[in-house]
Amino acid sequence: ELFIVQGNPKTINIKNISGTDVDSEISVFYKKKDADGNYLGGITFRTRTDGLGAGAIKQLPATNFDPTNSEVLFVDYAE
Repeated sequence: ELFIVQGNPKTINIKNISGTDVDSEISVFYKKKDADGNYLGGITFRTRTDGLGAGAIKQLPATNFDPTNSEVLFVDYAE
């Protein structure tokens, strides 16, 4: 496990727990869900940051994220 991700209304917090700095771009992908837990439409949203130091936390803008009806799908970065 390299990151801890927490979704908040209109933001997503990401913490680097890997023990080493990540110098590359980090992207967090998320989608909206309906009341039955089904993903809505073909849109996958993304928010990103340019690196994250070991132990650091950043709050990323995620205008479309709502913890009641959104889900973080995955985090992508280059090693």
